[in-house]
Amino acid sequence: MRWCLMLTLLVALSCPRAAPLAALGQPGMVAVDGDLGDPFWQGVPALTAFRQAAPVPGAQPTRHTAVLVAHDGVTLYVAVRADEPQPQAIVARTLRRDAETIDDDDHIAIVLDPQGTGRNGFIFRVNALGAQRDGLISDGSITRADWDTLWDAATRIDARGWQAEIAIPLAALAAPADGRPWGFNVERYVAGTGERVRLFGAAPEREVDSLTDAGALPGITPAEAAWGLRLHPAVRWVSERGPDSARTGRFEPSLDALLQVTPTLNAALTLNSDFADADVDDRIVSLSRFELFRAEKRAFFNQDAGRFGFGGLQVEEPVVMPFFSRRIGLGSSLDAGLKLSGTAGPLELGAFAVQVPGRGTAPASRMGVLRAAASIGSAQRVGFIATQGTPDGTGDNQLAGLDYQYRSTSFLGARTLEAYAWAQHARDGLQGTGGARGASLRYPNIGLTGQLDWYDIDAAFRPALGYVRETGVRIVDATIGWRQLDEHGANTLSSIHLGTRRRHDGTEQSQYTGVSVEWFNPRGDYVMPEAYAEREVLAAPFEPLPGARVAAGDHRYGYALISAGTTPARAWSGEASVRAGGFYDGALAEQTLKLAWRPSAHWSVVTALAQQQLRTAAGSFTARTGSVRLEYAASTRSAQSLTVQHDNVSQKTLAGFRSRWRMTRDQELRVALDHTTSGRQERTGGRPASDFRATVSMSWAIGR
Repeated sequence: MRWCLMLTLLVALSCPRAAPLAALGQPGMVAVDGDLGDPFWQGVPALTAFRQAAPVPGAQPTRHTAVLVAHDGVTLYVAVRADEPQPQAIVARTLRRDAETIDDDDHIAIVLDPQGTGRNGFIFRVNALGAQRDGLISDGSITRADWDTLWDAATRIDARGWQAEIAIPLAALAAPADGRPWGFNVERYVAGTGERVRLFGAAPEREVDSLTDAGALPGITPAEAAWGLRLHPAVRWVSERGPDSARTGRFEPSLDALLQVTPTLNAALTLNSDFADADVDDRIVSLSRFELFRAEKRAFFNQDAGRFGFGGLQVEEPVVMPFFSRRIGLGSSLDAGLKLSGTAGPLELGAFAVQVPGRGTAPASRMGVLRAAASIGSAQRVGFIATQGTPDGTGDNQLAGLDYQYRSTSFLGARTLEAYAWAQHARDGLQGTGGARGASLRYPNIGLTGQLDWYDIDAAFRPALGYVRETGVRIVDATIGWRQLDEHGANTLSSIHLGTRRRHDGTEQSQYTGVSVEWFNPRGDYVMPEAYAEREVLAAPFEPLPGARVAAGDHRYGYALISAGTTPARAWSGEASVRAGGFYDGALAEQTLKLAWRPSAHWSVVTALAQQQLRTAAGSFTARTGSVRLEYAASTRSAQSLTVQHDNVSQKTLAGFRSRWRMTRDQELRVALDHTTSGRQERTGGRPASDFRATVSMSWAIGR
């Protein structure tokens, strides 16, 4: 016996928001099999004080839910009893790990904030079939679902409903060893009715990942004998064939290691990492003049990504970001990377340095990022960020920035108010020096709701490791609306949108106004009509599609669009949108359709089609994009997918296969195959030019 924890029952009667926690037994004594009859759970108090967040906020739940929480110094255990009067009504159509559709199944969501600051945390979801989905929470309420860690879950469906048993290693949570209270919340979603119940925070305008709404879980102290060390060695075989038909192959080892340096600070090391098994990016035909933003999907960068958030700029379609990890090693690998994240005294820290191998005769690229922030009370935070290096290893670039954040969920009683202000300065050896500054005000509530964003970006501003949509510009975007709930829980949001954009040199300017109405029911079905009027003064022509050139000049146009979709909780579901109206000096008609068929939890087929019919004064072009994705999940531990995509602009066809088999809790096999055929390149031997890459990797997890 390495150590023994005294049996405790911590019930904080003096704090009604505190959840009872049991610390029981020896590490590894619990078998995660979905059976709540295990003696381990005997005597552990149940949490049952759930309240509806939808469809009737604050009302008593229509179904009983009980949650039990315990730990053994190494693992956090959570058990859930979810009663359902009609078990045949349970909706669970997903077995694949990390599938987005888990959110639309009958499921449980567990939110943990081990630091107890309300800033950074984790969310774990398990549906009634035991399918798992996890994510990072940053800036108090922003979830990054592309983060992964190893944890266990098992479920059982019986005559009373369903039950779940979950085991999360404390090392995976960077759990502090100082006994501080954790932030904690649990939400249950009933897919058949759209009912959503939570232990804490029933405000319908906020999701369960709002850390400031979480209750208190008495501090969990990891076992003293644990080193906080996790090793993930792997071996992989890579085979490639380029457009010239030349073949290469190599066998490579790699290593990922995580170490708990202090009770609140963790280090991550990666050696010879390869990212070929990341999900395939969707092919998109963009009509914008500016770079398309795509989210990061690689595990090394997503681990603790919330620590690098800056100025509230981590949004779906950002204008500028000081650090954008897809600039680093995309389409390549990492020779080495070292990262520190966590807290040190009053500071929240995130720092890393990486080396990317050079291509051809180019030298290896070395880059670094440092982020530090400190809280001022419970609602305010100030921070600093700095970056060094360029993605290709050439030239010299440094960036430094300061930011301020205010976030409160108790403004004017129980309202949410967020405010951000930030400034960045970059020095580039070729482009010179330049800065960017901005501010945001967000008021996301039932009733009056709105958002205001302001950006001012110098022409010489170049964040080499960041993202900037355009430089030399001042942008203002504003939305004001009214959100209301009816007695059935249907949510209607009516909004007015306004915006201006002006280049500093006066050569370009634009304005837009628009109105939208968004209606969605508790199950997730929605309809959203929109209409906009825009004015664009262009200094130079551009060609969004081949032959369809937009002329420079003053353009005024209007358009309307409507989008609709149904919940993936149904066997057949889909989304569609139609746009019609003007586009600069011409017209654009756009149609998109996405259909999903899930005949069982094992199989799914998703088809997506898009057509953009663009006509300008100079010519016309019709862009078409299509994709089919077939998924098969034999169990919650094994999943395969085949994706085929094509568009007639690049004339490329991409086929990507991904297979993931978790053989044991600590051993995983992954296979990634990618084949691209291009109709634009010259044919060789009567066949279109193509390239192929295959990666097979085996990894292990070793923890102490």
